[in-house]
Amino acid sequence: MSRMYEAFRRVNRTRRVEDSVRLRQAVLGTVLIAVLATMLSGAAPMLDAVAALVLLPVGAWVSHVRRGKDNTFLKLLLAIGAALALMRFFGEVRVATSVEDTRQPLAALFLGVQILHGFDLPARRDLGFTLASSLTLVALSATNTHAGLFGVMLLVYAGVAVVSMIEIQRSAARQRGDELREREAAGELRPAEPREEPASMTDVGLLTGEFDRAAAWRRARTVLPVILAGLLLFSLLPRSDTRQLGGLPFRGLPPSLRLPSASILNPGLEGGGFESPTDGSAPIGFNPTAYFGFAENVDLRTVGRLSDDPVLRVRADRPRFWRGIVFDTYTGLGWTRSSEEPPPLFGRPVELRPERLPGADYATVVQTYELIADTPNLVFNAGRASQVYLAGGSVHPWDDDTITTAQIMDEGTIYSVVSLVDVTDPEVLRTREGDVPDWFIDRWTQLPSSVTDRTRALASELTAGLSTNYEKAEAIERWIGDNTEYTLDAEPPPSAGDVVDHFLFESRRGWCEPIASSMVVMLRSVGVPARFATGFQPGQRNPITGVYDVAMSNAHAWVEVHVPGHGWIPFDPTGAVPQAVDGRDAPSIPLVDGFNWLRDRVSALTPDPVRRAVATLGAGAMRYWPVTAGLLVALGAGALVLLRRRREALALAAVPQDPFGRLEHLLAEHGVRRDDWQTPREYVQRVRLHRPDIPEEPLDRVLATEEARRYAPGRPVDDRAASAAVDEIEHALAPIPQ
Repeated sequence: MSRMYEAFRRVNRTRRVEDSVRLRQAVLGTVLIAVLATMLSGAAPMLDAVAALVLLPVGAWVSHVRRGKDNTFLKLLLAIGAALALMRFFGEVRVATSVEDTRQPLAALFLGVQILHGFDLPARRDLGFTLASSLTLVALSATNTHAGLFGVMLLVYAGVAVVSMIEIQRSAARQRGDELREREAAGELRPAEPREEPASMTDVGLLTGEFDRAAAWRRARTVLPVILAGLLLFSLLPRSDTRQLGGLPFRGLPPSLRLPSASILNPGLEGGGFESPTDGSAPIGFNPTAYFGFAENVDLRTVGRLSDDPVLRVRADRPRFWRGIVFDTYTGLGWTRSSEEPPPLFGRPVELRPERLPGADYATVVQTYELIADTPNLVFNAGRASQVYLAGGSVHPWDDDTITTAQIMDEGTIYSVVSLVDVTDPEVLRTREGDVPDWFIDRWTQLPSSVTDRTRALASELTAGLSTNYEKAEAIERWIGDNTEYTLDAEPPPSAGDVVDHFLFESRRGWCEPIASSMVVMLRSVGVPARFATGFQPGQRNPITGVYDVAMSNAHAWVEVHVPGHGWIPFDPTGAVPQAVDGRDAPSIPLVDGFNWLRDRVSALTPDPVRRAVATLGAGAMRYWPVTAGLLVALGAGALVLLRRRREALALAAVPQDPFGRLEHLLAEHGVRRDDWQTPREYVQRVRLHRPDIPEEPLDRVLATEEARRYAPGRPVDDRAASAAVDEIEHALAPIPQ
């Protein structure tokens, strides 16, 4: 154990301590600004950020005071603290359902490491690591917010970071100057040759440790335009987090073009999608790059394979259906809308203020949409939108929950939506009953005369004995899933008649539009308010960026059923995506999965009694984690005290007995170590350079004795005078009693 301790001590020995107070102050300022950025952006827990703001200055003071001392014991304590921070991180991400859920635990881990590392910064390289790691905190903050205030903080951070880097260069120049002076004193340097043009750091500058300000300014002039261009680009970027104040909710300049109307316009469809299908007419032409469901009218006879071209990138903390349009009127051949165009709402953000129903549990889902291709003038959302951040600053909220805008939604447009998503447990929804107004029933149970008696009879049979809307919806959805088949190769419905009747009793094969329509029609035939909705499936989630990549082929149609006290609840009878997608269906997190895999394998190889005992002990340790952390720190501290006493005893026994060895051991404890390549005379010259407070005469006596021992073999050497000289030096270095 003592050998391990000595090895650890040798590896972590600081060869050159950093004495520059200005450098330490600049690095501390940079880190504090980065921590403040995490606090204002919400990237890190507030308590952790406040603790960092308090403890980092304390750690900076401790590291400066102890910069030249043996900090092995402190390093081991900090290592234990880092292990505890990692344990806390894994404990928090165990319950994460998406990568977004790991952002705050990860930021807390980085803050904890930053705090711990701040207590041991003896050398310039340690300060450089701290400066570099502060950039990680800034990056985490940037992923969580792009508020205007963050831009100001980024500018301040960049300024202080530049000062820190200049101070690092100053320190490097001073160190290089010290080394050259030592070599010059030892006669190892040749005279410098004259130069026609001065270098960025002259020979004189190297020897004196002076920093060439003119050269630094020349370099800065090449970097400043890049920084200013980046800040300008930042000011024009869309905001990805709508929860923060001071956001800049515009995409760029000039403002986006406007449309003459807020009615849904899909330029990829024949006639823009305004024509309603009629008996005997041909189905609307299919365009693989424009979904026919994004229009004022939907022809259920239309079928084809949509392209895999990307349409949206969506950043959200959980996957949902990205709803575009809601339809209320079934025609027998398709769907249309009866809503009248609403007046626009203005604001940044636009406040929609949906009603919070007292019996529902809501989760706030923030979505940011980036258009990869031109789309209809729809504002896609996860349902129950409460705020919309859009470049034009206005939207049209229709009374069927469709949201449109009077501006062209072209490629590159970015907007954000805050939604209140109902996450009530299905067991609760199955019990919900209640009355709704007659006008509401009339609108959302509308059916044309084309709906056949056998369709109504099938719906009545499937829902017999069920009392709530949610139960009836589950029963019909289950029957459709068991008795129909999703395919794009089915025969199209006839040009006349009822599409739903044909699907349920003639074909039972079809695509998502007839499948969803059949569920809506059957629910309406038994008096359950239901509606037809189109939009996009969540898409493929990128595990690195956390963004959902949505292609045109992800366009989809589903059902929304009204549950009293909760509003519209989504169902997907097609079964292409899980029903009522929530965070539990989020893709896995590789790091957590790997940890869980290793845990499961170890558990499988462990005997049951041991596994149960460990599980009980672990549960208690996690429940009372402050006590656990205290015990671990106490045990570690006790072990380190014993190791340190053992090391001191060994070190005392290992102190060299010859005068020069004693001198080298003594001065190493005061920050002046001897390099392997240095002769005794070179080492003494370094001592004189770094510690002018040491008397020269005792140093000369020790040096003369050592050179006589090394270079005059056979001649007897008397160590008594040299030993007395070492005692004098030790007395001179001893602290003065207060």
